[in-house]
Amino acid sequence: MKKIVFLPIETETRELDAKMALASKLVNDDVDCIIGQHNLLNEIVHLFDGGIYIGKNIFLDAMKSTDKIRDSYKDNNFSILWYHEEGAIYGGDEDKWRLVLEELLDPNRLFEDDVILCWGDFQKDFFSRSNPQADIHVVGGYRFDIKENSLIRKLLQTNPRITEKDYVLINTNFTAGNHYLKDAASYKAQQEDSKNDLTNKHRLLVEFADDTKRMGFFGEMISYLLVQNPNTQFVLRPHPTELIEFWENLFHGYDNIKITNEYSAVEWIDRCSFVIQSGCTTALESYCLGKPIINYYPLKLANGIDLTEGLSTLCKTPEEVNQQINSSLQSNLEAEKGHHLKSLISNFKNDASSIQMIADIAKDSLKKKNKTKTQLSKINFIIKKIKLINALKYYPRFLFKKKLKAYHMYVSHFPGFKHEQIDSKVKTLNSSCEKSMDLNFISDELFILSSSKGKLD
Repeated sequence: MKKIVFLPIETETRELDAKMALASKLVNDDVDCIIGQHNLLNEIVHLFDGGIYIGKNIFLDAMKSTDKIRDSYKDNNFSILWYHEEGAIYGGDEDKWRLVLEELLDPNRLFEDDVILCWGDFQKDFFSRSNPQADIHVVGGYRFDIKENSLIRKLLQTNPRITEKDYVLINTNFTAGNHYLKDAASYKAQQEDSKNDLTNKHRLLVEFADDTKRMGFFGEMISYLLVQNPNTQFVLRPHPTELIEFWENLFHGYDNIKITNEYSAVEWIDRCSFVIQSGCTTALESYCLGKPIINYYPLKLANGIDLTEGLSTLCKTPEEVNQQINSSLQSNLEAEKGHHLKSLISNFKNDASSIQMIADIAKDSLKKKNKTKTQLSKINFIIKKIKLINALKYYPRFLFKKKLKAYHMYVSHFPGFKHEQIDSKVKTLNSSCEKSMDLNFISDELFILSSSKGKLD
């Protein structure tokens, strides 16, 4: 019998290391952490009598979702520590930021035993206006706990998967434009959701137009760099929701660029010499890893993001970018330009560990939870049933374009855990934390971390 913590994973490359580092702070003789693909955790919650859930996937489509998943957790005595992993970098002005937060969470859909975990004061202040029952805490972004000797940095450097080094890394973030290139019906569906709200319809179109403009300018800049620097290796890493074939077709025949969506952004950042981006969260991770950052903004846009300006060198032409990558840049946070960043993400305001703060809040929530039995045989049965259903659906998906696209998106976000890789990470965490966690690898979608002194029932 143990107290249970659910740690859901949606995008494996982005969340796995941070969730495992968090688990290492929580696992003890009385607590097990179950880390799994978020949909699978929703399928097994009924097997437990109480626990806590740290994540956002109780609302799969943000505030458009029903309360069905949330209710399944509450019916089984789970407390929800709502935490949005993606980031806190929003386009436009503060009014647009508020609109984004409004679409992410209605705080009144959570209860007194739940907690809202915020990246910064701006988010906390916005959610507090609703006077929710749930407590609200600012914990920062745990993905930015990557300074020297941090747990995530140790995981990163002890388990390297990238062999290249000293390349120029280009991170793109054109999800509002690139994402719709192959399937315009997805854009149409978003417009239909707006019904007769012409203001929102126009906002969606402006976002698409802005991204499309930036994408064209980015392609031009990259091509210029490739031609001007034939002996320099470039790596282009699109956002996970972007159509990678677009970039592969655009730079077909160029010998000095690698286009990939393998591995995590932070793994590619760690071994590069420069980062080129345009208002992307990867600029923040690059800063934390001490990498020089170029922020490429060739034109002023309605939804332009300037929050990374305080820690990057701004370039407006391909020639300026080329000059900078052939010089020595420093990664510094300018206080005057970084005040908005500090308001949105507390990691840039103080040195406190986000992972430790979340762990402390989770431990406090666990005090009110009873121990429950982990029914491994029933978990395995559910996993086998889901795999069988997915196998039967494999070929029929090709008859339904939308379902096939959703499946490919799922696979790109969650390719599946590798036993050897997870085992290596557990050993690194045990060594770093002077702990003795046991790994119970259930499947490529779920594993359990427990104390070797308090093994699974």
